[in-house]
Amino acid sequence: MGKTLQPSHYGILFYAKNQKELKYYEIRYPHKRDRKTGYLLKDYGGEKALLHPFGPLVSDVWTDIHRIKHNKRRDPHPCQLPIHLLERLILMTTNEGDIVLDPFIGTGTTAIAAKKLSRKYIGFEIDKQYVKIANNKLIRIQNNSRIGDSWVSFYLEEPRTIRNSDWELIKDYFSIPIDLRDIDKEKITLKKHRKLVKTEQIKVLEIFNKVAANSR
Repeated sequence: MGKTLQPSHYGILFYAKNQKELKYYEIRYPHKRDRKTGYLLKDYGGEKALLHPFGPLVSDVWTDIHRIKHNKRRDPHPCQLPIHLLERLILMTTNEGDIVLDPFIGTGTTAIAAKKLSRKYIGFEIDKQYVKIANNKLIRIQNNSRIGDSWVSFYLEEPRTIRNSDWELIKDYFSIPIDLRDIDKEKITLKKHRKLVKTEQIKVLEIFNKVAANSR
């Protein structure tokens, strides 16, 4: 420190038990836009009609996910990572039902991301207070982070990461401009996902009430 450039990146390593279990899926993130105007930050010139409606493929440098800055959203842990960062990694390297291992799980961020995406998880942590925090958070987490039958990562109620291979399965859930050149100024939005989830929850509640009434 003091004799080198200040680091502005965070390296992340992931491993599999053997070569056959090592998976990789191309993933996409939303187009970057100007906060005030909503226009795309990057000038694609005459190639706007060729853009993917959701957004570009990620590279090996991610600048769209930021550290947790506000104390009210942080646990008492010095290296807490955003949940949607771990969700991106899990979507990129695992399938539903796979086991995710984090040998330094802290307050449970990796386990939370895995549970939301319907993956199994194992975590090691030596600090009993962190273990307590992680367990208390995991109790409240459901594996419902999806659009239709495809698992996706949300942040602030908006999809942040999708698998490239899932786009054909979920594209009808979005409002997309007829002329793709309008992507420059018009952001695609979800039109069905949340309504479907609420409808499913209502149906489950109705079934539960009927069962409870019949058992009396």
